[in-house]
Amino acid sequence: PVDRRLVYAAEANMAQVNSEPHGSTTEGMQHVAFDRWPVLEPATVHITRRKTAQVVHGSFVGAADPLPDGSVIRINSVTQGAKTFASDTDYKLTAQQVDWSPAGDEPTPGSSYTVTYEYIGTEGVQNQTQRGFDIAGALPSTLILVDYRYALRRIDRIVMGRDGLINVVKGIPATWQPVEPDVPASLLPLGLLYQTW
Repeated sequence: PVDRRLVYAAEANMAQVNSEPHGSTTEGMQHVAFDRWPVLEPATVHITRRKTAQVVHGSFVGAADPLPDGSVIRINSVTQGAKTFASDTDYKLTAQQVDWSPAGDEPTPGSSYTVTYEYIGTEGVQNQTQRGFDIAGALPSTLILVDYRYALRRIDRIVMGRDGLINVVKGIPATWQPVEPDVPASLLPLGLLYQTW
C-alpha cells in the first residue's frame, strides 16, 4: 500500500482561566477578546450591573431588609416618595440587606421604598468565537470577569511500529511553545501534527 488512513480522537488538553479581568467601556453591547485562545466551550462572565427595586420595610423599627440580588457591591440611593435617605446616617449595607440600625430616619415599618444598587451578576455571553465574545449590561469603568477553558497547543507525532501499524504519540501541551514528543527507538517517525485546534 502507498497510503493508509489513520483515524483517532484528537482531544485537546484544556487549561482553566478564572476571573480574567477586562475593563467595561459602555453599558451597551461591547466585544471582549480572550487573553488565551482558542476557547472551545461556553465562557461564564461576571459583570457589575445597576438595578432599581421596590423593597418592603420590615415589621419593626431598625429592621434589615433583604435585597432581591446577591453579591451587592454598594447602594446608590434609597428613596421613598420625595424623601431621600442618607447612607451611613439612615441606613447601611449589611450582608446584602438594607440595614436600618443607624439612628437616623427610616421608612415606616411595613411600607415600601425604592433602592438603587450595584451588584455582580453572572451573565451568558453572545456571539462567542474561539477568540472573543459580546456582552451587554456591564457598567462603564467596572471589571468584566471571565471564566473559561481554552485548548493548549500541542505537537503530536505520527509514527509506525514494526508491525506496520500507524499511531500517534502526543506531545507536551503548552500555551505558546509546545514541545515535540520523543519517539522510542522501536517506532519510525513519519510526520508532525501541529494541533492549534
